[in-house]
Amino acid sequence: FAIDCAFLGPAGPDGLRRVVAVRHDLPPWRGIVWYTRGSDGVVELAAGALARSGTEAGDSVHFEPT
Repeated sequence: FAIDCAFLGPAGPDGLRRVVAVRHDLPPWRGIVWYTRGSDGVVELAAGALARSGTEAGDSVHFEPT
């Protein structure tokens, strides 16, 4: 199944991580996503999730423990 990926920069002192790039609707089983400058992590989501949420490069995200 296809996925979206949000590539994230390192966490700042406030815990926020900047979205440095997004890739929409990546086909299954390709195994290759080109290097994204400035990223040190990635979040994989269901295809279409990034478009529905309006997430794009330059946005900030924060993760909280559950």
